[in-house]
Amino acid sequence: MENNQFSLIPEEYYILANTAFEEKDYENSIKYYSEYLKHVKEDFEAYYNRGKAFLWQKRLKEAIGDFDKAAALKPGAFGVYKDRGLAYLQINSFEEALKDFNHEIDIGNDSADVFCFRGILYSIFKKYDEAIADYKKAAEIDPKYAPPYTNLGNIYLVLKNYDEAQKYFEKAIDANPELAPSYNSLACLFFQTGDYASSLLNLNKAIELQPEYPDSYYNRGVIYVKNHYHTSALNDFRQYEMLKSKVTREPYLRILSHIKTGNTEGILKNTDDKTELVKELEELLAKLKKSISG
Repeated sequence: MENNQFSLIPEEYYILANTAFEEKDYENSIKYYSEYLKHVKEDFEAYYNRGKAFLWQKRLKEAIGDFDKAAALKPGAFGVYKDRGLAYLQINSFEEALKDFNHEIDIGNDSADVFCFRGILYSIFKKYDEAIADYKKAAEIDPKYAPPYTNLGNIYLVLKNYDEAQKYFEKAIDANPELAPSYNSLACLFFQTGDYASSLLNLNKAIELQPEYPDSYYNRGVIYVKNHYHTSALNDFRQYEMLKSKVTREPYLRILSHIKTGNTEGILKNTDDKTELVKELEELLAKLKKSISG
């Protein structure tokens, strides 16, 4: 007598894995794909999907391992090199990431996000002409895809071309008015040009749209410090630190945040400096409270 129940087990795991993946239940998706792959050793989709689930879970070395297997099974498949490039990008293996994004483009994937991601790497390498070309290509492919506009604005902010920066930040907002990083970047522009009121308005909008986006709290805190609202500043810096400790990925992978690409005036400091700033403000507040009570 045949044991049909055993022969169906891999298929059942595969269905469960796909369902979990579609529902963004990546932990269970990984579990079910792993069970399936114990029985079926060479399945491109299973390795690729499990790799993407690992990527979302920030298990980046495991993601790279699965993308390696998927690429070996289907060397010309779209998406695998892009996603492996994203994993490399997040572990700061920039040269490997660039190779993968180049390969993804070479095999014919002309999606906007691939050019945008490669533009991020060129920005990291400070190859701004190449980055600008890639971001503009991404925007041409998909005019409603906001990240290339934000990233173009960030480059022009670094180059102190404020008119171009503002133009692209506003294009990003027009493309998608619901993305907090675009308002945050526009706020950085207004801060650098001395328009603190407009900067504050845009930071408030960013926080309204995405209350767990940490950078906007830090930047708003900087404005509060400049205007001597120390208690409000301290609250924002504490919120920044609390949220930053929870963050496991930057938005859209974010594109480069202004902390990496917009630090032309030393206004946005590194994380260690921010921690020290909070300590300084706490000491300042303690002195203020002491003077008031005295």
